[in-house]
Amino acid sequence: MIFALSSFVVLGFVGAAIDFSRVDSARRQLQDAADSAVLRTMAMKSASDESRALAADKAFAENFARPGVYGVAGELNRDVSDNVISQTYTVNATVTSYFGAFFGKDSYPVSVVSQAQTSLDMFEIAFVLDTTGSMAEANKMPNLKSSVDAAMASLLDDSGNNLSGSKIAVVPFNTQVRLNAATVTAVTGQGLLTGAGNCVVDRDRLSNYDVSADPAEKIKVKSLYPLRKCEESSLKPVQGLSDNITSARNFIKTLQPGGYTNITMGVQWGVEVLSPNQPFTDASAFGSDSARKFMIVVTDGDNTKSETSWNSSVIDKRTALACQNAKAKGITIYTVKIIQGNSNMLRQCASAPEYFYDLTNANQLNATMAGIFKSINKTRLSL
Repeated sequence: MIFALSSFVVLGFVGAAIDFSRVDSARRQLQDAADSAVLRTMAMKSASDESRALAADKAFAENFARPGVYGVAGELNRDVSDNVISQTYTVNATVTSYFGAFFGKDSYPVSVVSQAQTSLDMFEIAFVLDTTGSMAEANKMPNLKSSVDAAMASLLDDSGNNLSGSKIAVVPFNTQVRLNAATVTAVTGQGLLTGAGNCVVDRDRLSNYDVSADPAEKIKVKSLYPLRKCEESSLKPVQGLSDNITSARNFIKTLQPGGYTNITMGVQWGVEVLSPNQPFTDASAFGSDSARKFMIVVTDGDNTKSETSWNSSVIDKRTALACQNAKAKGITIYTVKIIQGNSNMLRQCASAPEYFYDLTNANQLNATMAGIFKSINKTRLSL
């Protein structure tokens, strides 16, 4: 009698251990599938809540299939707080008991939670775009417009800018950059411009102001911005940092090709719009923790003309210095070469080798720009 009773107890403990092992194994598989589900949604920032939920459920189903587990129900929740997007996928399920029935326990409830977060660090992004005459070839300009537009569209959700106050700027360039009339008037009033016109050329080369992020000072003549008559009427004015993504998208549609190439001007004015100093003052201070600064340089050709030279190799060296100084200010640079250009110089201009994109066809621009923005956005999993 004692042996029979003790055997029943021992069998119960063994059965309970087996059931516990099964439940634990099911919980781990549920957790793995839930992780896959929530990570799937993190690339869908501009999607609706319904679309994200459907994608999460699909990813979960693709990664979980186990007999003896039923009543599986997943729910996705999204929250934005303190500049962080959090998406949480909660799964409730029931695991069938093999031995618990001896004790009146025929199943066990199991719950798992997976959460992924994307940092909503404030971004300041300068699109530095080659609008020279060669961009009229091989469908480059239409692809440039569509790729940048798609990248900007990814920054929007139903409520507007989904980067929580982040800003973008657009710098169209050839051998000059154009300033709008209001900017010319404001900066002239401060004595920071010299000459006349609406377009700016390289600052003084001998003093390295043409590649420097140092602001212009009224008492330092060589630091001033030289105004000239615009050589190409097609050149559009620089757009300073703004959180109005819709306005920037509309502006991109107006870009037109024309003129020779001076990438140094593009990079230098990419720094200008990311600087808190005049002529544009909407940026955070260099080195501060309030925003991460990015520059995306897109060009399709070799340097051909600067204010002081028609020698490509001479201008390349100025471009390289401008890139070096920009990176020293904490700006992360991505460079994109469309078919033609100095690959070595542009690769070294980028903040990392993988941040240089060497395209053989303008049709690759859309995928490239999407890849750049995927790189900019950081996702981390917290369990």
